[in-house]
Amino acid sequence: MLTALLRLMRLYYALPMAGGWLVIVLYRTGGHIHPLPSCMFLAFASLFCVISAAYVLNDVFDVPVDAINCPRRMLPSRKVTRRAVTLWSAVLFLLGLLLAWFSGLPFFIGIILLTLGLVFYDIFSKRLGFFKDLLVAALMTSLYPLAAAFAEAAPGPR
Repeated sequence: MLTALLRLMRLYYALPMAGGWLVIVLYRTGGHIHPLPSCMFLAFASLFCVISAAYVLNDVFDVPVDAINCPRRMLPSRKVTRRAVTLWSAVLFLLGLLLAWFSGLPFFIGIILLTLGLVFYDIFSKRLGFFKDLLVAALMTSLYPLAAAFAEAAPGPR
């Protein structure tokens, strides 16, 4: 079951997305790692947990559609229970928020807003029509304000 839960996290998406945030932070600071707070790893892990939790939760809400279009996926094929997956998503969200708490108040507020946006997307994405694309764009570009909330920009044209 652990393997199934890890697969639901979409590590191949969640790690690069969180890594993208790290690249943006390094760009903002001019590549100077030294002035960054030691909590950079915690912030990275926080973002990774929140993104992973959103992928997991999305599968919970997509079961009816996946049962028709992708019956071999974890939930429609009953390799894991809906309850276990929902609990796993909640654990990841809570862990992400806890880690964000130790990454500074501005970052914590940003992660809360991102979490709310991701949960809203997971619940309502099938009913948003054109606005689904706008919400996806906003969620994808939220890495930039999260980086700004975490690290001050280096002096210069950046």
